[in-house]
Amino acid sequence: MRPLLLLLSASLLVAAARAQPVAIVNEHGGVSVEVIPEAYVRASRSGSPESRDGIATSRSPAQLLFEALPPAEGESADIEVRVPLGVPYSVRTRDGAIRLTGMVRRVRIQTAGGAIKLDVPLEVTRLNIQTMRRPPSLALPAGRKLTFLAETIRPRLRIWTLSNFLRSRDLAYGVIDGRLDSPAAISVRDWEIPRSWPVKPHTLASGAVERLLASAARRKRGGPQPGTTRPTREAAARPSGSESEALFTSEVRMVSMSVAVADSGGRPLTGLAREAFVVEEDGRRQDIRVVDPDESPFNMAILLDLSGSTSVDLEHMRQAAERLIAMAGPRDRVALYAMSGSMFRRLSSLTSDRDALLERCERLPYPTGGSPIWDTIALVYDDELALRSGERNAVVVISDGIDNRISGQSVPSNLRARRLTQAAGEMDARIYPIFLLSGERFGRGWSARARTRMEALAQRTGGRLFAARSVADIEPVLPALAREMRSVYEIAYYPANQDFDGTWRRVRIKVELPGAQVRARPGYFAD
Repeated sequence: MRPLLLLLSASLLVAAARAQPVAIVNEHGGVSVEVIPEAYVRASRSGSPESRDGIATSRSPAQLLFEALPPAEGESADIEVRVPLGVPYSVRTRDGAIRLTGMVRRVRIQTAGGAIKLDVPLEVTRLNIQTMRRPPSLALPAGRKLTFLAETIRPRLRIWTLSNFLRSRDLAYGVIDGRLDSPAAISVRDWEIPRSWPVKPHTLASGAVERLLASAARRKRGGPQPGTTRPTREAAARPSGSESEALFTSEVRMVSMSVAVADSGGRPLTGLAREAFVVEEDGRRQDIRVVDPDESPFNMAILLDLSGSTSVDLEHMRQAAERLIAMAGPRDRVALYAMSGSMFRRLSSLTSDRDALLERCERLPYPTGGSPIWDTIALVYDDELALRSGERNAVVVISDGIDNRISGQSVPSNLRARRLTQAAGEMDARIYPIFLLSGERFGRGWSARARTRMEALAQRTGGRLFAARSVADIEPVLPALAREMRSVYEIAYYPANQDFDGTWRRVRIKVELPGAQVRARPGYFAD
């Protein structure tokens, strides 16, 4: 039976089956493909998204096929296709140009004489493009190790191969295979992965950490500071007892800071009243409002270590994520992340939609690749929590903590543990590792070294490490983790000094109880 062909009345929008390959064919012109972080395949005539017809589609169990029909008079012969991130695809033309943009997964291109233009992240994309003729035009980016070499197959027959060299095959996210005859040109550019992209190489963590440390340096110099606790504008009266009656009828600004309080033994202190707290800004006592932890929502980012060594624990890791999601209250927001295939992966942005989070847990990526866990922690914070300073933020990491820097294997973190811990002091989030003692099976002292580093990271952020025998045995630590996270108070106040001139203001928060330990940010920029 022939597959059903659909002629389009507008640009084509088709839901992509999970990882179902897409085949794109244009025997009449060129093809431009862009990878997008969406769930749909979109196809249209170039420059004519409202074209009435010209592309046919058919779906089979093996693939989703887009085929360009002969163009009508005045129509472009070229087509544009947008493919979801992670979906493999192939492109075939006769003499039309082929352009690929974005973070490709697996791609196969084929053309007799069309020009090739690749705009892809070369750090994580392997190239394996073979041509029967050397193209008249060849443009390769500087600073990347790309080669275009000839190999003699037999007399009068050569094959030219364009390839690149990654530091490790484990770094590769995608691959482009090409079988070309006589391409008119080949052009390669290095595509910059956006900060907002849901899949990123762990190596981008260095930039995230440098942003944090640059903020700290600006604070010390007294310069403007992005990303720290900021005052919010509110058109509201000051609390009773305010010193400036003139501000009753004008817009005033409020500062909000999260505070964790423990007793001398490190146990969370709950149920504290407003009177127990003292807040001083630049040495001046402030009139404050304290929001009880049970009343203030928190943002929880869950990071699952799905490196290759956890492949036997995938089901237990899923159950652990579901239990953490169940801990959250109705107003709390949860984000889900994974380290898999040596990459950072955002599985879900912060949301209060429990059903959506649980549904996403059913589709966790399979555990593969190395363990650059330190880099991935930095990227988790940088993804959303860095933009939510002043809120109750937490990062829960389920891992044995054995970064490949410790084990000496491929794909280690770019960051050293000391550098990450230093940057963690600038994070407005508490890190709570659920440390899996199952890493002790590797011996060589790896687990002990990993625990030392993870404990330092937790302490630096005001968090706490919780040890579990394995991912299958984390249930006993969850009540203690819940109590710890619920012990974080939100302190809000209207600064007596309402002249927000961009200067750094030091804030000191005390609890007037013997032995009380307070963990909070040291201040904010009044801008």
